[in-house]
Amino acid sequence: MSTAREAEEIQRAMAGIRCELNAGVDDIVDNAKVMSDWRYYVRAYPWACAAGAVALGYLIVPSRLDVIRPDAKTLAKLAQQNRLVVKSDPEPQRRGGLLGPLFTLLASTVIRGAVAYAGNLAGQSLSVKAADERVRPLPPGLRRT
Repeated sequence: MSTAREAEEIQRAMAGIRCELNAGVDDIVDNAKVMSDWRYYVRAYPWACAAGAVALGYLIVPSRLDVIRPDAKTLAKLAQQNRLVVKSDPEPQRRGGLLGPLFTLLASTVIRGAVAYAGNLAGQSLSVKAADERVRPLPPGLRRT
């Protein structure tokens, strides 16, 4: 009879272990989902992510090409060694001055102000019209324009 009792205790212990294993596996799966989501790291470590993005951008962007402008002796020497490579220089892009962006900023500010002013006028006229209709109702059959 003691062996039957021991067998029941072992079975109960095994059932408890199975339940714990299922809960443990569920926790591991949930943690793996969280750890594989990049948004978790951005929320938890915003400054580290920003620094990593800057470092990655620095490594990805190529460095400037060094243009060497040799003298005639160096050109002759390179030509004799068959190491002379001639590439035509593209036209440098003409950069605008400070006035272009300043004019654009000023024009957009003026346009935004004009649109806001027109919106305020329209809102005021509509509110006055609505208040006027509430104060003096028109006789039936007539309507305001």
